[in-house]
Amino acid sequence: MGSFYILAFMGYTVGQLPVEQVVRRLFPPGHPHAETSSFLFSEALKGLFSISIARLWIGTPFALVVAGLFTLIGQMWPFIPSAPHYWRGVIIVSITLSSLSARVFTLAVVVGISVLLATRSLSATPVLTSLTIPVLVLLSRKPDIYFVFSTLAAGIISYQFIDLSDNGTCLASTRYRMVKSVMRKTFVFVSIVSILLLFYLNRYVYRGFGMHVDLFRRGPSSFPVVALTFDDGPHPYYTNQILDILKENGVRATFFLVGKHVEMYPDVVLRICEEGHEIGNHTYSHQRMLGMSAKQVMHEITRTENAIRDVTGYETRLFRPPQGLYTSTVLEVLQEMKYTMVLWSVSSQDWAEPSWRQIVRTVLKSTGSGDIILFHDNGDLLGAQGGDRSNTVRALPVLIQGLKQEGYTFVTCTEMMVLRGLSGER
Repeated sequence: MGSFYILAFMGYTVGQLPVEQVVRRLFPPGHPHAETSSFLFSEALKGLFSISIARLWIGTPFALVVAGLFTLIGQMWPFIPSAPHYWRGVIIVSITLSSLSARVFTLAVVVGISVLLATRSLSATPVLTSLTIPVLVLLSRKPDIYFVFSTLAAGIISYQFIDLSDNGTCLASTRYRMVKSVMRKTFVFVSIVSILLLFYLNRYVYRGFGMHVDLFRRGPSSFPVVALTFDDGPHPYYTNQILDILKENGVRATFFLVGKHVEMYPDVVLRICEEGHEIGNHTYSHQRMLGMSAKQVMHEITRTENAIRDVTGYETRLFRPPQGLYTSTVLEVLQEMKYTMVLWSVSSQDWAEPSWRQIVRTVLKSTGSGDIILFHDNGDLLGAQGGDRSNTVRALPVLIQGLKQEGYTFVTCTEMMVLRGLSGER
């Protein structure tokens, strides 16, 4: 996550730079378009610079969103207060959106022109257009992070452009201040909750809680072995690439599959089984299991179990809950169904789509004998499918070679359990 913190700081810093003063020097004094051109070029340069750094450094949509969003925040709310031109924020959002999805950007432009022609209002146009972008993202079936960005950007733009004043009356002015105050507090509250949630996901969910008698988190420290595990698959593109890499390196892994993805991509599931990898159950719908009844838990597990058996004839007794979150009800159902819950001891943190170099550093720095390493070959920030796993694929061969050089042998989760039984460790 360190790369994203640096990227966020860079974006915020770029957003508040007085680039316009430099750009103005490019135009002769008294030039009729100097004022308009200066802020257009300055904000375009800011947006292009931030997005380009994110694309070259990390390259995932998550990185582009972080860079674009914090450049926008830096422009709108600089550390040293100024009087920002709100249309500059619209330019930064437009550049970020065009980098994320040319199709959504084109549709947003069409909507914006239509709203402008219908309302004849330069203030209403960015607000109404920005509010439609999250809908366009959903209709276009883009990754979750696109929706997160468009929603936050819509909130910031709406906050800056909404003006409820009416002829400067005292009542309207009071309402205006009240609404702006409520919007500011709401935005700050949502931002704080989002940051805390991100920290929670990173620190606890994807690093894991403590040991528990009814689950398996790591193998014995007395044997130089590690287990590679992949969650949320299969995926028709990324899973096949991962299988190619594992085959080239003579490595077997454990894949925790989502039931509905098994039904969607049976050929990939069959390949996983035929190439000697282990398969685990990762629920049918990838819904969080907190608050589920015993009947719901059993349904999620059984439906996935049937899907895997129908495709491969293979019956797994390994289970991993989405995000590693479980309750006593889940443990009771697993015990009744004779499943073993398998979590992990090292997370690659690839769910956040960091650079492949960051994934390599994270895993090599944290891995020791007996560790179970978590990766993802599918899944998105909020949903069960989507996301960009290209950096996971790119990091994998480097990681395998690095771990081999350190003397580790790769085993499946079941083999790890056997070794822990032989070692006598608990």
